[in-house]
Amino acid sequence: MIATTNRTGPSMLKKGPSITHRGPSRGYYLESEAASLLGLTREDFRALVRRVALHPEGSDISSARYQPTDLVTLRLAQAGALPSSEPGSQPA
Repeated sequence: MIATTNRTGPSMLKKGPSITHRGPSRGYYLESEAASLLGLTREDFRALVRRVALHPEGSDISSARYQPTDLVTLRLAQAGALPSSEPGSQPA
């Protein structure tokens, strides 16, 4: 028996699930992109960044660029898997 082929290869092979998001083509995310990926408003995203990264309240973080690994860390903090770095917070 001969397997028929099409442009993508043998017809008996099945494709796996497609990847819908591969990350930014430029290597980093802007604040609005990062906030959107985490499902947060810009204000909530800024509060999360300040809580996790010890940015003072008055510092300008709107021009920061975020690496994909930064978003993983922020996602863990958002889920409560990381201790807060806010003054007065106690480690669990």
